[in-house]
Amino acid sequence: MIGGWFGMIVKPGTRMLNGWSRKTLRLVSKMRWTTNIALASLLTVSACVPPPVPSVSGDGDYVGTSSRSQFPQRRTCPHSGPLKLHVQSGFTFYRWENQYITVSVLSNGTLSGTLAGVQLTGTHDGTTLEGNVTDGQCWLHFSLRRVAG
Repeated sequence: MIGGWFGMIVKPGTRMLNGWSRKTLRLVSKMRWTTNIALASLLTVSACVPPPVPSVSGDGDYVGTSSRSQFPQRRTCPHSGPLKLHVQSGFTFYRWENQYITVSVLSNGTLSGTLAGVQLTGTHDGTTLEGNVTDGQCWLHFSLRRVAG
C-alpha cells in the first residue's frame, strides 16, 4: 500500500490515521520537537547578546576651562584657567606640571589616562569633554565644549 509521508510504502495491515502511519507520525513528531528545541535554543542565545553600544567619536578640537578644587593644595599644583585639547584618532594629551598624560577618548563615552601617580578620568558625548585629574594632593576638574572646525 502506498500512503503516508511522501508516498512511503506501508506494510499491509498497518493502522493509518488520515493517510499517515503511526511510525511516520512519530518521525514527524520527533522532527517537530527537535526543530522547536533548536529554535528555542537560538532565541535564548540571541536574547543573551547585549544590544550594540552606540559609538561616539570624540575627534575634534575642544575649548573650555579647568578649575582647581577648594582644598588646600601644594603651591606647585597646576593652575585653573583656559584649556584647549585636540583629539585625534581617539587620543589627546593633557599637560600635568612638566609632563603630558596620554588620554584615551574611547567610543563608549569615557576618557582615561595615567602617569606615574596621576590619574585622569572623565566622560564625553561627542560635543563635550568633562573630567577630573588628580595626583592625590592636587585636584583639577575640566569642562570643554567642541568647537566647529
